[in-house]
Amino acid sequence: MKATTIKQTLVVLLSVSLFFSCKKDDDKPTPPKGCTIDMASIAGTYKLTALTYTASGDKDPVNYLPFLDDCDKDNITIFGKDGSYEYKDLGVVCDPSSSEKAYGNYRIKRL
Repeated sequence: MKATTIKQTLVVLLSVSLFFSCKKDDDKPTPPKGCTIDMASIAGTYKLTALTYTASGDKDPVNYLPFLDDCDKDNITIFGKDGSYEYKDLGVVCDPSSSEKAYGNYRIKRL
């Protein structure tokens, strides 16, 4: 009887230890709640309003927007849900003799 009780106790302890030692591996990082990262969520029209650069963590960021020509500050980029983009030279045109438009495709790369 004593041997049966010891075996049952060992089986219960082993089962409990296996249950608590296993956990689901989740290798995929999850985006913050309410933030979906896909083409539909970033589709839209964008205009450059800030351009900063930080050389290292110790230094203050440098604002590069004042160094751009005025004709570059009013341009827009349109990102489509289908992975296409269009860059348009609006307002002050940099080169009136050329059509300042660019077309292409983009994709979202998950790290």
